[in-house]
Amino acid sequence: MPNINNINVPIYEAIQPYHYIYDNLPIAALILRQNVLNDAVDFNTNVLENSIGSRVDLSARLDQSLDSNGDLKTSAVDITLHNIGSHSDGIYDGISYVRMKIDERQKLAQIQDGSNFFALQINVPSINHGVYFGSGLLELNDSDSLKWRFSSPNKLTADLQFPLESAHQHFYGVTPSNSYLTLDYKTYTTGLSKPIMNNTLRVFINGVQIFSDYEVFFPAANPNVNHNWKKNKFTVDIDLITFRLLHPLTEYDIIKIDFDVSMA
Repeated sequence: MPNINNINVPIYEAIQPYHYIYDNLPIAALILRQNVLNDAVDFNTNVLENSIGSRVDLSARLDQSLDSNGDLKTSAVDITLHNIGSHSDGIYDGISYVRMKIDERQKLAQIQDGSNFFALQINVPSINHGVYFGSGLLELNDSDSLKWRFSSPNKLTADLQFPLESAHQHFYGVTPSNSYLTLDYKTYTTGLSKPIMNNTLRVFINGVQIFSDYEVFFPAANPNVNHNWKKNKFTVDIDLITFRLLHPLTEYDIIKIDFDVSMA
């Protein structure tokens, strides 16, 4: 509003035929009221001008965030603090919400939809279809050869333990001794007083391995015989020192054995 103090108000002068002081009192009151209104308008004008900011006018500035009816514009909400980093965890409409970082979202994206439990399938040779664990507890027990060790916070380590009863010595290419009871070319011993380990005896006649569960052909070592091939198998005595052939050998045949002996 213009400064009306600069506009002269016509009042009675002393040289005029009036009682200028008394007659000017109503005019002075009007001038004072006018000045009060002028000051109020100037104050409000300053407030409005300061509210314009960088916009052309206050109306343009309000139009950025308010509709014509005074409602807050959705577009203004989208712009103002819409970055998730500007928000905090909390509860809205009874539901808890939390912020999530990009690496957390990427890790979550690797989880298949509907995955809410951990299942474990273990294939056991003695069980045709293995063992399936879909719920409950799976216990990991120590054995003679394996010890489980847990390290905080989430490390499970299997330590291999070699039990003393598993320690053994290998023997290869040993010529067996004829039994001290008889020289029949059928009964032989390992030559040791200590029994061999179960299922470790391997018998070779003239370079061919024979077995305990069925007969195997091997070449004859005697060039004078009519048949160049023979069959044989063996059985191990209960003492695990002596073994017997099903058919006797000849003095020309060469027999060798491999076996293991426990060191326990």
